Amino acid sequence: MIVNRERLIVGKIVGIHGIKGFMKVHSFTQNTKDILNYSAYFINENEFDCITFHFKVKKLLVCSLPGCNSRSVAENYIGKMIEINISDLPKLGKNEFYHHKLIGFEVKTVKDEVFGNIVQFHDFGGGQVVHVNKFGEDFYLPIDSKFINEIDIEGRKVILNLPIDFINTNQS
Repeated sequence: MIVNRERLIVGKIVGIHGIKGFMKVHSFTQNTKDILNYSAYFINENEFDCITFHFKVKKLLVCSLPGCNSRSVAENYIGKMIEINISDLPKLGKNEFYHHKLIGFEVKTVKDEVFGNIVQFHDFGGGQVVHVNKFGEDFYLPIDSKFINEIDIEGRKVILNLPIDFINTNQS
């Protein structure tokens, strides 16, 4: 999810832990702890030079921010997104890409039938899906490598090996 052209949302503060200002962080990075690898973080336009990891609770990271030493201060951050500068992302190799670069791309079948346009990527626990919008309707399609036929960066399209009737738009 992109907030603006210079920053990328990499996580969200979803709760607090204890009385020392620790926060529960839901990381949106592929490897959960990769959220800790950046040199500048932005939360509500406040810049932090680090997020300190303490321990994990289930799939959440329990972390703290500089200057946040109490539960009452930490409560102000609940529900806030954690952003980084896009320029801080590691460089990728050939045939690698970041999901945010595909937002707005057209999704088609191998038979050139249009599914819609990419809105966002999600992982609800059953594997990666791509959120696609077609004429105001939202769909979630599998984006596993076994379904990807081609990613055309220059043509701004993703071709999936799924039949168009995979989407049943006549549901009651």
